[in-house]
Amino acid sequence: MLLKTLLHGYPYTHDLLKSFASKDIPPPFRGHVWACLLGVVENGLYERLDKCSPTHTDRQIEVDIPRCHQYNELLSSQEGHNKLKRLLKAWVTAHPQYVYWQGLDSLTAPFLYLNFNNEERAFLSLYKFIPKYLHLFFLKDNSSIIKEYLVKFFQLIFFHEPVLAKHLHGINFIPELYAIPWFLTMFSHVFPLHKIFHLWDKLILGDHSYPLFIGIAILKAAKEHPAQVGLQRMHSTVQRSAGHCDGNVRQRLRKDVPIHPEEHHLPEVCPARRSS
Repeated sequence: MLLKTLLHGYPYTHDLLKSFASKDIPPPFRGHVWACLLGVVENGLYERLDKCSPTHTDRQIEVDIPRCHQYNELLSSQEGHNKLKRLLKAWVTAHPQYVYWQGLDSLTAPFLYLNFNNEERAFLSLYKFIPKYLHLFFLKDNSSIIKEYLVKFFQLIFFHEPVLAKHLHGINFIPELYAIPWFLTMFSHVFPLHKIFHLWDKLILGDHSYPLFIGIAILKAAKEHPAQVGLQRMHSTVQRSAGHCDGNVRQRLRKDVPIHPEEHHLPEVCPARRSS
């Protein structure tokens, strides 16, 4: 009853909703709560966007959709495919300055599943989510953006896990080898939906730097394996940890990483390595 009242009073109850969500989000209300936390206000934008005209991205979208979380009954249905295609085409239409990158389908899938009967809310949630956590990631040439992001990530590894970071550096196991799918999809490509829901419950409460700390939590969970291994084994260890240690990751996030932006500080990129 309290949550329904808070949702009914949005946007005036935004701060109270955030406090409520920091404790728990009941699954039936997750899609609506996420939308409110992201600042979504349904305004008819989705209905006005062209979701039917052929575009140069259609072929890639049609290839990606049948591979996107197809273990899920809703997303693997023909109606799920149709809805996901409309959402992706709408996002591309609404952002002529960006391009469709593989991984956008995985980003969209959680919002579609949680708002299966409300495409506008699913679209607007994605519309708000990407600039908050993936600012400029979908530029046609996003190499400098990703490079700077990964430099920050590696600096954080050195700060939080210096012994592990030294080992990774020594075997040349750079974040480009394993972390791009993590951040480009906000982990939605490496975790199944039921794990993404709990992870994003915390992510959406944090600021734009919070995904970096999720990455640190994954590496901390992987640190339980011996560090004195080669490049190939380290790659399999990290990927295995990313796929199976969600409980450890959530535990480490609760213990080590506050969800409020004012409680943690992100180091600046070293000027000598800053992307131009």
